[in-house]
Amino acid sequence: MGAEHRPDDAGGKPFMEQVFEDQAGPPPSPPPVSASPDPSDVDVAAEADADGDLVPESAPEQASDDAAELAGQEPETPAGQPVTEQGHEQGQAFIDQVFEDQSRPPKQAELMALGLAVPEPGAAAEADAGDLSGDATTDVEKATASEPAPVVVAELSLAEQTLVDEAMKKSGLIWVSTPAVPAGRAFWHSWLDSTAYLLTGPGEQPDPGWTAGSQVSVLVRSKDNAHRLVTWDAIVTPVDPADDDWEAATTALAAGRLNLSESAQAPSRWASGTARVYRLQSTGTIGEGPGSYADASHRAAPVPTSATTTVGKPWVLHKRGHSGRPLS
Repeated sequence: MGAEHRPDDAGGKPFMEQVFEDQAGPPPSPPPVSASPDPSDVDVAAEADADGDLVPESAPEQASDDAAELAGQEPETPAGQPVTEQGHEQGQAFIDQVFEDQSRPPKQAELMALGLAVPEPGAAAEADAGDLSGDATTDVEKATASEPAPVVVAELSLAEQTLVDEAMKKSGLIWVSTPAVPAGRAFWHSWLDSTAYLLTGPGEQPDPGWTAGSQVSVLVRSKDNAHRLVTWDAIVTPVDPADDDWEAATTALAAGRLNLSESAQAPSRWASGTARVYRLQSTGTIGEGPGSYADASHRAAPVPTSATTTVGKPWVLHKRGHSGRPLS
């Protein structure tokens, strides 16, 4: 008896060629069915049904092959070449494999049997590797070059931390310099838990407009001779009212603020947006210190300011004249 056929197997070798030649395109349209079937095809279908085999109506070519097998003849391919029993079994096994795993690429032997172009070994792998190594590496290099390395808060050594703590506690004024303002700006501050807090905004110190993560250098002077004592690098982050250290920082700033009216309500007023508080934390790097001062004079032009005297000196009653006579 003829082997059982599935509707998907119709066409045999033409189907295999279509699989490899047009995998990316839409499925082919079914072959037209003649309105008046050939009498020989009807007889073949009747004989196949009598033997118990399933012959689909959409596979007249397969029915002809079954008829040839029943007659003891070798079936022919569309090109007119006879197909051996071993070749037919191999083709059937390949078709079964195609339906079971259509996602796999064709093998070299299968492409050669179908007369299709065979790619050179390793060409696809080299192309993929080249794409990955070229594009991916370029993207990574561009991302690395465009994004600076993040700066993290780090602790100083015990000796360095002790020096910075003592200098920051005794000095009420510090100079903070940035690449944009190398001369530095003077700020009064509050020092809590190895962190400097600065109060800026309208009515307070000028707001430098630092963003979170800005890098600055802090210069601390000596209280004894007003010379530079130590410089240390810091990272800047704004302090928000929702932060844990907001209350402690604003309380210390209110206590250190001179000539502040209603100091008890000052923190709540600052939280409403009238002021901005900055947090300066060490990055673990000391610039200059005892025994490691630079030879440069560090002289620089003063930072531009709008503060100026618009009128002359005030008139004073009974001021001393040039003769040096005593005041009356």
